[in-house]
Amino acid sequence: MKNPLQFITVEPVLLMYMTATLMMTPVLQQTIYYKLCYQFNNASICDNLGDYKHVEYEVQEQASRWYLYITVCISAPAIFISFFVGPWSDRVGRRLPMCLPPVGGLLYALSFLVQSLDQFLLTIPVEWTLVGALAQGFLGGYTVIILTTYSYLADVTTEENRTRRMSILTAMLTISGTIGLGVGGVLVDNFGFFVVFAVCMGLHVINFIYIWARLGEKKRDENSQVTHTKVDCSYVMNTLKVVTKVRPNKGRLHLILLFLCLFIYALCNTGVNEIAILFTKRTEIDMSNSNYGYWQAARNLVPALFLMLLLPILSRWFSDTTLAAIGAVSSVGMFELMAFSVNEAMLWATVAVGAFNGFLNGVLHGTMSKIVSDDEQGSMFSILSMLETVTVVVSAFIFNNIYPVTLPTFAGFPFMLMAIMFMVSLIFVVWIELSSPYAPKKVETTAAAPEIQLRERTASMRSVASG
Repeated sequence: MKNPLQFITVEPVLLMYMTATLMMTPVLQQTIYYKLCYQFNNASICDNLGDYKHVEYEVQEQASRWYLYITVCISAPAIFISFFVGPWSDRVGRRLPMCLPPVGGLLYALSFLVQSLDQFLLTIPVEWTLVGALAQGFLGGYTVIILTTYSYLADVTTEENRTRRMSILTAMLTISGTIGLGVGGVLVDNFGFFVVFAVCMGLHVINFIYIWARLGEKKRDENSQVTHTKVDCSYVMNTLKVVTKVRPNKGRLHLILLFLCLFIYALCNTGVNEIAILFTKRTEIDMSNSNYGYWQAARNLVPALFLMLLLPILSRWFSDTTLAAIGAVSSVGMFELMAFSVNEAMLWATVAVGAFNGFLNGVLHGTMSKIVSDDEQGSMFSILSMLETVTVVVSAFIFNNIYPVTLPTFAGFPFMLMAIMFMVSLIFVVWIELSSPYAPKKVETTAAAPEIQLRERTASMRSVASG
């Protein structure tokens, strides 16, 4: 009887890393907030900040600025490092590069744990918050954990089951948000900041041990490993060649269009988080804080469940790009309904309409990995993870500037713009569906063939790891 655990590989890695990261996010924001207030004001003011509005606004402005600094310190080095880590992992394997982000996350959580202690909260200057952020950034952060986990899954899966496996991996991103934000709030309310940072450190330690003890490596050419372990600037060129390289059957154009589709997906879904709180606080809707939290949780969790439970079934009958088109249509409908929402009921309806929203993201990772060769997987996913990291800044710039301008005439215009962007993605995936040779081929042998191939590959990897 087959052991279902043999098919679990990097899913826990991404789940633990993102859970720890998202659990920390609101807590470190509060830590910075308190540090700034108490360092520049006396305790009586900070304990009754609501009575001193001018001080509250000043502290919020400073805290927002410092959180931006932290974001830049994490994102900028991670984008630079990923140029090298992607092609490097293609040559030396995924496991060592995959260990870097948990180490960075451990140092990041440790730096805030020390600063959250009562005796250090006021004595350590706020500038020291950037030290842990830089450690996180130079060890890859979110960018490297994404490229290494997806690349690893591309290594150990067959084309027949890759889409299903990558859709489950993608679902870990939204599930981790639900767990991290929910558990983090409970912990900080009952035990304080210190415990939250300690739990995050524990998750990163467990993650590191899991990667090193559980994950095997795909066999690679020994000569390639010896001659390419030195990291140099040629790695950057190898990464860029993934996009510029001429491929048969319009492969280069398909790859570029798929990059654009995933960029649009990340841009719009990040944009919702930028302006949704302001949109729902308008007099017409006036959603309470608790209801807003429930709505956001449902908006993340429902597409994740559809990815994990429904997409693996549908992928037996539909091609990757057809499933991506379903996701694009669902996204168009969701954002159009959101644009015209005038009450909470309409916003809750967007959860149902957008239930297939995650299909586009989950499916296209697998589609892209089928276009490039095995030794280009890390480079391809490094570009993709860099694009997703860049969208955080780009999305904030676009939608935070558009929303106040269109607010008096049509508050939902940013969401309508998102719907139009997804229409563009729909056009791209439909065209690729009509011209792509990358749809999975039907297996002529027994139905168990893909599973047998995967089991043999897993056994081979374990023998390499134990050897």
